[in-house]
Amino acid sequence: MDIENNMSSGKYQPHPESIPVNIHTFGFGGVRYDNIILLSEDEALIPAGVCMAKWDIKRGRRIGLVQTNNDSIFVLLECGMYIISISYSGQVSILDRKGLNVLRKFQTKGRIVRHASVNNQYLSISCEEYKDQKGITLVYLFEELMNSPTQDTEKFIHLEIVGRYRFGTLTENGLLVTFLEKLVLNEPNKEQNENQQKMQDEGQDQAKKQKKGKKHVSKHHRRFYDLIQFDLNTKQQTLQQSCPYVCDLISGTSNGNSTGSYLYQDRHLIIIDLQSLKILTFTNIGGGKGSIMTLTYTDKSTLLLSPASNYLLYIDCNRLQEKELPNELIGNKEGQFDGYSVQVLKSRAAHPENYYIKLFNNFLFASNEGGFIQQNLQNLKDCRTISGMNITCCGLATNPTEQMVAVGDFLGNVYIYPAYICVDNDALFQTSVLSGIRSLDWDDSGMSIAIGTMEGSIYRWYFQDYTTQPQLIANLKGSITSLRFKQDNENQYLLAATTEGQFAIFQDNFGQNMITKTVFYGHMPQDSSDRFGSLDIFAEIWSCIWNCNNSNQIATCSEDQTVHIFDLKHKQPLQTHELKGHTLAVTSVDWKKMNEALGEVFISCSDDQTIRVYNPLNNFELIHEFSTSFVREWHTLTYLALEDGGTRVAIGSQNGYFFIYDLLEKQFKYSEKIHMGGIEGLVWKKTKIFTCSSDCCVNVIQV
Repeated sequence: MDIENNMSSGKYQPHPESIPVNIHTFGFGGVRYDNIILLSEDEALIPAGVCMAKWDIKRGRRIGLVQTNNDSIFVLLECGMYIISISYSGQVSILDRKGLNVLRKFQTKGRIVRHASVNNQYLSISCEEYKDQKGITLVYLFEELMNSPTQDTEKFIHLEIVGRYRFGTLTENGLLVTFLEKLVLNEPNKEQNENQQKMQDEGQDQAKKQKKGKKHVSKHHRRFYDLIQFDLNTKQQTLQQSCPYVCDLISGTSNGNSTGSYLYQDRHLIIIDLQSLKILTFTNIGGGKGSIMTLTYTDKSTLLLSPASNYLLYIDCNRLQEKELPNELIGNKEGQFDGYSVQVLKSRAAHPENYYIKLFNNFLFASNEGGFIQQNLQNLKDCRTISGMNITCCGLATNPTEQMVAVGDFLGNVYIYPAYICVDNDALFQTSVLSGIRSLDWDDSGMSIAIGTMEGSIYRWYFQDYTTQPQLIANLKGSITSLRFKQDNENQYLLAATTEGQFAIFQDNFGQNMITKTVFYGHMPQDSSDRFGSLDIFAEIWSCIWNCNNSNQIATCSEDQTVHIFDLKHKQPLQTHELKGHTLAVTSVDWKKMNEALGEVFISCSDDQTIRVYNPLNNFELIHEFSTSFVREWHTLTYLALEDGGTRVAIGSQNGYFFIYDLLEKQFKYSEKIHMGGIEGLVWKKTKIFTCSSDCCVNVIQV
């Protein structure tokens, strides 16, 4: 057995380099960060994964799309005639504002970029990952970078600052102001020690009490921030100021030269003088619950944010030089108060969970989970919304010719898009059922789609003129997590798996209702544990697959950390193999004939971040194992798909990462974040890979 050396834990593992890939996106993206650019009252640039989309706001239509980066765009800036697109991995693309042509593209030294700042002289990029360090901030000579023909962009790095520096902000007079994050071990008090001892006595490790799918964060570390100022002319640190401790900083903005404003996760607001680092105010914003996600300056002195649904809060920053704001602001009561005012605006554009907010002429622009919103402040009835699919894309299928891709959402809609490059964002066809979509598959004839729902119903949508309604063919226990058609000679079968641990097999009845061949419990309940809370009730099957050669054998994988192989030639399915080795839930399996060198391959992935490769022709011998643990943020693996007749496997993750791994060369070819949410579907069909995500986008990847 061959095991990759990147599976060791606790040591820094360099991120593999990724080959360029061509990605086309459907759906509305970019709502999770403050990274939208208004070109006018009628047009906006909105990132959609790795692409830049130009939208006609009045018509609610996409009128342009260009791939600018190799992974998801997290920061979007404008500076004069330039648009700057910076991806999560630190890839920088600089475009001309008028034609959106890429003028320059380069890779920074760091990764994980969530904040950047630009003016005519400098470009500052804050990276949260750099080699084995905790981050790096890079300041480039922006004007010289754009005016020079050389491609060696490192020559234009003016300043490098290694460490946990966050929210680097440039001023117009050559200063860089940034927050230095410090993690301080907080010794537990007597009560905490007693609680910890009690948990140990009960045999419950604190890590095991974390719900599946959530990152464990030590309660004994506190984050502190120091304000640091650098003079970019001398490249020296000039000032340092300690900030009040509250919790994580989540958002920040500045007005260019005088003040910077930043939000803490618990609704505290800090406003600083960028020149002196004096804290002008530190206040709590009342009137609502949950974090306030973004804020903006309407002009050089007025700060705007939404503290509660249907309310806007304005702060006069000029006044703060003379008098601080009260310790707590009233955010849900209209009126003029001491240093601030609150306005009622009954609109979806006024919401604390906005990821973007901007006042432009007489319009308020905002983005949140509901889409991108333009609210006319002089006519409240004039409210326009741009949105895509609704509440998580889940379930993905392509037709046999890879010309169309189908995707579902949690509201029960199924959309069919063209699987080729097109400017607009419109679905070709659409239908709906009575429950949220969990899985899809397209039959081998291309004439119908099987639809699996959250409530356990299976529908079949037959195509005549695409106006027919889906027909209910079965109801099973639990959600339908996986659907797989199989054509075997003249017979067509459908395999379905559920969260109750069942799988079912149906046979096509020549256009009539499908015949149920078997319903069987493939994985039985196990002993209960804190790590796998529901296993004593049912062992969810997360994925299933047919033998690539025939319809006599299937495989299932489960929350119980195992893969089961079943022989179907008997009266009842007979389990012939149980594949163990994963330490967490097994989430996806595939079974294909690869190229001549690899032969037939069976493969599985898991929440434990590992992928296991088996030889099904040699009693399912484990022949290779590798991991995605080099990704330095918590994640699980959700879906995978083998390249039929090739050498590669595609893998998706809960945090939006997408991987391509060559099984013959035993190395990653691509490993980047291409979605803002978890990948909830992945299909490899001939020359294209398709992914869908909880960010309500579908990616078509040409390989």
